[in-house]
Amino acid sequence: MHRQTFAIGVALSTLLLAGPALAQTAVVKAKKNATRGVAGAVAVSRPDMSKLAIYGSFGFGFQCAVGETANVHSLGWIPQDVAITVDFESTDESDPIATLSSIQFKDFAAGGERFSSDDDGGDLNPYFRLMKPYAANWVLTVGAADGGVACYSYKVTLQ
Repeated sequence: MHRQTFAIGVALSTLLLAGPALAQTAVVKAKKNATRGVAGAVAVSRPDMSKLAIYGSFGFGFQCAVGETANVHSLGWIPQDVAITVDFESTDESDPIATLSSIQFKDFAAGGERFSSDDDGGDLNPYFRLMKPYAANWVLTVGAADGGVACYSYKVTLQ
């Protein structure tokens, strides 16, 4: 009986451990066959716009930033000359403050810009509306203006 149990355990362990090992082997093979760019970087195609964290409606429920801790939301890659609008809803007691940052890489250098908003959207809510002549990755950082608690939901629209 113990030998049967041991044999079944060994068989299951082999199957369970083989799955990740085979997947890792497939990734290594894919990287070996991938197109290489400057400095040996693997060339990867840009994801579709539909895979961004942008849905055009208030989403993710209400989130809260507490004290000096901020929440960071990756908005993804946005092409040049596209209007970006970030609108907020918050609870009556909340006063969220936000920073919208672009991160861009060009000619082996990193750069970007940072925009801040406190009450630009009315009712103590931040609001952003901008268009930039460059493509970039965008990050939204939200905290509490007075170091208290800020509960909010945000909506990103591209035009």
